Amino acid sequence: MKILFLHGWNSIPGGLKPTYLKDQGHEVLNPALPDDDFDAAVRIAQTEFDRYHPDVVVGSSRGGAVAMNIKSGNCPLVLLCPAWKRWGVAQTVKPNTVILHSEADEVVPFVDSVELVRKSGLPSGSLVVVGHEHRLADEESLKAMLEAVKGAKNKDGNVGDGPMQSAVPFQFGISTLLLITAMYAVLFGMLRALSFPPLVFAETAIFLTAIGLGQIFLFKGQRPRMVSIVIGTCLCLAFFFLHRLFSNTLGQTVAVWEFNGGQTVVSFDLGNFLQGPIIGYVGGILIAGTFSVVNKLKNYLNLHG
Repeated sequence: MKILFLHGWNSIPGGLKPTYLKDQGHEVLNPALPDDDFDAAVRIAQTEFDRYHPDVVVGSSRGGAVAMNIKSGNCPLVLLCPAWKRWGVAQTVKPNTVILHSEADEVVPFVDSVELVRKSGLPSGSLVVVGHEHRLADEESLKAMLEAVKGAKNKDGNVGDGPMQSAVPFQFGISTLLLITAMYAVLFGMLRALSFPPLVFAETAIFLTAIGLGQIFLFKGQRPRMVSIVIGTCLCLAFFFLHRLFSNTLGQTVAVWEFNGGQTVVSFDLGNFLQGPIIGYVGGILIAGTFSVVNKLKNYLNLHG
């Protein structure tokens, strides 16, 4: 893979991180960026990008701000503690961006990356917490950087073990709230058209909302599939006991359809806990997949709008 590595302030080409990537068999472009002229640094980085067309751009600290300010099309970004508040004019990043940051960073505050994720509408798993010191020079951080680079070309959401996973975005701005409202409106319209009883509406809303919130807040947003399975299992188990406890009140959650003069009864029971992992996994895919499609649409509009 061809990598454009943009070093940080008071750093030089050939440092630990680009050398580590090179030692893993990647082709690393590592231009010298002037410390006293940010605009010149951006021009140099842009020239390198336009000339060599890298597969991914990695920017460290001030180099992360440089990466945010060049025109890189749909090329993925991997940003290491990006100092975007200190340099440049870019305030957001594109969907196919991964940010690595240490909570112990005393040079570039960790909260800056949290804010960047929120402002950009990225999935929460796009921010990966690594390392115990600000330089991200320890073995754990270097391996995390390598995994982010390797997975960047298949970027759809979160960094994790294996392929990237889609997840619900961390930010809840007005556009996200409108999307959620539209999703529920379509879902409830379908359930109503299929003649499902009110209980199904309530349980489905609880089920999908719990999975969506779980994908954001559990495991720092980095294991959406696991979260979906766990929450699906737990909720179906809870519904199972509630259905048995209040069976006379709840009744059976079924839909009755008329077909050729006869009746077809279709069961839809979230209280079947044996199906919990499957239902949770499918529900998680539907939720995250919807947001993933929206993110891709936003990325296309940003590039071609």
